Formats: sequence, C-alpha cells, structure tokens
Amino acid sequence: MIAVDALAKVSSVVEVDWLRSPDALVRAAWAWQPHVILTQMAEPELMRRVRAYAPDAVIVNWNGDVYPQVLTSPEMLAQCRYTDLQLVVNSDVLP
Repeated sequence: MIAVDALAKVSSVVEVDWLRSPDALVRAAWAWQPHVILTQMAEPELMRRVRAYAPDAVIVNWNGDVYPQVLTSPEMLAQCRYTDLQLVVNSDVLP
C-alpha cells in the first residue's frame, strides 16, 4: 500500500475494511474524529452515517468505474450529498 505508507509519514492513518464490517467504519469515524476520510465506496446510507459521526471531516471518495450509468446512478448521486469531493476516472460524467 504505497499511498497508505506515504500518508503515514505525515499523519496518523487508520485503515478500515468497510466491506467486512460497515459498522467498523462508522465506529472509527466516531472514535477517531479524523480530519480527512478517503474512501472507495458506493453505499449512500453508510456514507450518511459516517458523515453524521464525523461532521467536520473532509470526505473524499474515489470511484474507478468508467460507465456513466454507474457513476450517475441514483445511489452514487445520493452518496455524493455526503462527500466533499467525488473523484472519477471518466470525465464525461462531470457535467
């Protein structure tokens, strides 16, 4: 994990396997109160809960899908309401 190692050189890093335990991410957000949360998910209800427990965090979500129907799905757009920055690999969906 090159990115994790690089981030750990300048700050504390906590990795959470939200697929295995979604509640673990919510508990970490509540307990740790991070300044930045980096995710790769498409789970609007989980993102809403994370935002509720870490309201001051900057949440950055990355989605590696290239298909516009996925990137602009109702679920993904609902999740974007709780993120501060949504990163995509297909710029055709930006408008």
